[in-house]
Order: sequence, then structure tokens, then C-alpha cells
Amino acid sequence: MFCKKLQSAEGGLFVVVKKNPKKRAAPNGTALFFMAECSKRAPKRNIVVLSPGSFSGNSKYIYSHLHEVLAAQGLLDRLFWVTFSPKDAAILAAAGVRVHHAANNGPTAQLFSETAVVFVSTHHTPREDFCMMQAALSHAVKVQMWHGLPAKRVAYEVASNKKTAGAYAYFAFDCLSADYYVADSRYVADKRREAFPAAEILINSTPRIDMLVPGAEPPRFWKLGVDSDLLDKMQSVRSKGGKVALYAPTYREGRQKKVSFFREFRELVASAAASPETFLLIKNHPVSHDQEKLEEIVAEMEPVNVGFIERGHDVYPYLRETDVLITDYSSIYYDFLVTGRQVIFFRPDFEEYLMTRRIHDEQESGALLGFHPVTGEDCVAAIHAEEPAEYGENRLALKKKMFARTDGRASRDLVAKVFRKTGSPVLAFASPFPVMHHARRVASWLRRRIA
Repeated sequence: MFCKKLQSAEGGLFVVVKKNPKKRAAPNGTALFFMAECSKRAPKRNIVVLSPGSFSGNSKYIYSHLHEVLAAQGLLDRLFWVTFSPKDAAILAAAGVRVHHAANNGPTAQLFSETAVVFVSTHHTPREDFCMMQAALSHAVKVQMWHGLPAKRVAYEVASNKKTAGAYAYFAFDCLSADYYVADSRYVADKRREAFPAAEILINSTPRIDMLVPGAEPPRFWKLGVDSDLLDKMQSVRSKGGKVALYAPTYREGRQKKVSFFREFRELVASAAASPETFLLIKNHPVSHDQEKLEEIVAEMEPVNVGFIERGHDVYPYLRETDVLITDYSSIYYDFLVTGRQVIFFRPDFEEYLMTRRIHDEQESGALLGFHPVTGEDCVAAIHAEEPAEYGENRLALKKKMFARTDGRASRDLVAKVFRKTGSPVLAFASPFPVMHHARRVASWLRRRIA
């Protein structure tokens, strides 16, 4: 790979990055970066919402709120959803979502050169890093909403991960890649600061929580990116007195290749199939490669009351219609606490899991939040069993610890805070904002740590 500096027509500097022709071309192709001197001449009008996957999660709900606000002001032409999927781009465009397909990097660079604020919820995959870099070079203010608590290895294993210069560099990149980090409560903010000591943290419930607040009105695009027929079936089961259980196992770094996981899964499905008052919905981990294998196991039994959430679908509309969440170690159960409904922890491999991973601090506290069955049969029985009162009390206490507010205003409040911070409460972006205002503090911290 080589870089070549060129002068723009305006006299600004930009860089063309070309890949080695002997190597296989990456999906992004040739990347065009406008440097700060060139970019800051462009008017900062656009608001970009970026997600690593499909139309889902925090990004989806912040986009829905921004769409409502900007449409009322006649400024909808400033709002963009950035996607890397031609299929998603076509579906979203047909639904009235203003989409930018990021496969063509020249236009993508131009888009970011005119962008004032970027809302992002990502794992920092190379494609999202590419967009974040362009946003940094274009002086955009970047707001990181994350996708989880965040990841255990960031907020919970920070000490063990900071033993090498390479690990320091990884955390420094995360610190530098956003101007604001969103945390659901002061407790969560303190966890974030362990990993990102120089970051500016906004304490505000994450936008996806709005979908789970009992009685709250769902946002405009909440059914986009889901299976409407499956949602209707879930609602039908509940209306007839049955219970909907959503099974969401976490990623186990290859454990799902082992026979034990499939045996446990088969037993759970068989027990659910034999329980006509139960509808079991399965949400596999998004980076798991075993979806087809799990679907084959279900197909062998031909149950009428077991279904799958399609890969890439937004899980939160399904959680909204779920009576009982079944999980093991996934942080998704924190979000489900907002509903006030039952959580079951199905962990037949608990000892094995602890050999390679650790669980969240809250799960080590000893407070029981739900039943802990070890067989599929017991798990299905727990769905319909009456819980001890202490389970509900403990979940309520943890909810108050993890979420400062659960009033259905997360998206609205976050947008207001960000625009107040940037000095643009009425969305009239006319001038560039400073790039990564805390960068010097991060660099200083990094030098001290490595030294």
C-alpha cells in the first residue's frame, strides 16, 4: 500500500491511498481521505448514523428519532444512514430511509467532509473504522453508543488487557475514535472510565432501551428489519394465555462446535416442542457460524412452536413481545431488566465456561436474578413456574443500578445532550467542530502507561 499527497482545487491537502495491485482488493477498494485543511472548508450540515450490521439496535432508534425531529424542521435532507449492504440499502430506501451505500469510497469521503455529527454503535470492524477515520479527518463529532455493556474484555477485563504496548494502543484507538461515550448509569460510566480514562462520558440510557420500556410508544421504524409475521405469532400466543420465551446464548469462542452444546440445545428444543403452551424463539449470537446446524436440529423435530430470528434482524422488537428471556452469560439480559419480566439462566456448561472466560461482576455478587436450570426439560418447566419474590426484587435493584432512567426518552435526551454539547441545539450546523478534543490527554496517558 502507498500514499500520494495531492493538492485539491481549493488548495487543500488530501491523500489517495492505493492498495498493492498484487494483493487481493479489499471490499472498500480505493480509499479517498480528505485531510483537515480541505475538509474544514466544507459546510458541516450532515448527521450520519452508522451501524456495523443491519438496521438495528441503538443506531436504528437514534435514526428514528432524528428522522422525526428533522422532518418537522424540513431538514431531512441532512440525515443519512450509512450501510455497507446493497440489499439493506434497497430495502431501507424503499421505506423512506435516506441511505448512503458506503461501497464507493470517494462519495463516502465527500459525505463525511460535510458531516457535523456521527452517531455510531459498532464493534470497530475495519469497515466501520474506515468511516470513523474519515469522520475524524472531517472534524465530525463522534458519539459512541456501543452495542452492549460494552464488551466484557473492554470494561471488565481491562486490567489484564493492559499489560502490553499493543493492548495500550488498542485502547488508545478506542479513546481517540469518539468524542463522547454513552453510559446508561453512573455505575456503567465508572466501568467505561476503567477502559477509557480520557473519554468524555454522557450518562444517558442507550436508545435501544426505549423499545423495552413498558407502555412507551415505539419509534417510527421499529418494525423495519424484523419479521412481522413472527411478531404477530408471538402476540397471538400471548393473547391465548401461552408464554413466549426467547433463547439468546452468548458467543463461546468455538465451544459451539462441540457436541455438548448441540446436545443441550436439542434437549431444550425437544422439551419446548412437547409444551404446547410454550413458544420458543431462538436468537443465535450474531458472529456464531452455527446457525445452519441449529436450524437443522430444529427441522428434524418439525415443531410448530419453535422459531428462529433471522440473522441480522433487530432483536429488540422481539424482546418487546417476550415473556421470558433465556440466556447464559450474555449482557442482553441487562437490557431485558427494563421490562420487569422473568430471566432464566441456562448454564449447563458453567464450569467449562469459566475455564476460558469470566462473567460480569454483577453475576458474581451472589444475588439470584432467576432460575438456573441445567437441563432443557427443567428450563422449559421454569418458564411456567412461579418465581420466588426475591428474584424479581433483585432484578429491580440491578435495573436501578444499571439504568439511570427508563422513561422511554433515551433517544430524545441523548440527541438534546449532544447538540447542547456541540453548541447546535437547533441542528443548524454551519461551522466545523474541534476534532477529538481529548486527544492530547489520551496521548499523555498512553505515554505514561507504556513508560
